[in-house]
Amino acid sequence: MVDYFKNLFSRLVKFIKNKMFGKDKEREDYWKVSKDMYEHGIFSDDTIESIKDDYVWNKENDKHKDKGRDDFEL
Repeated sequence: MVDYFKNLFSRLVKFIKNKMFGKDKEREDYWKVSKDMYEHGIFSDDTIESIKDDYVWNKENDKHKDKGRDDFEL
């Protein structure tokens, strides 16, 4: 039974992290939900830090994803 809930929690965190790769609006929504879960004691410090790292990394890389694309030749 414990393994079931441990696996379920891991899948929830993975799901949220995967949503960080999505659209900017979607990422912001999932970040807000993640922070809310942390504030209510559902996520630990380590879990929220891991989610935050993905959030920041993806947000930062979205700024640069279109730069240099016109340098390619077809």
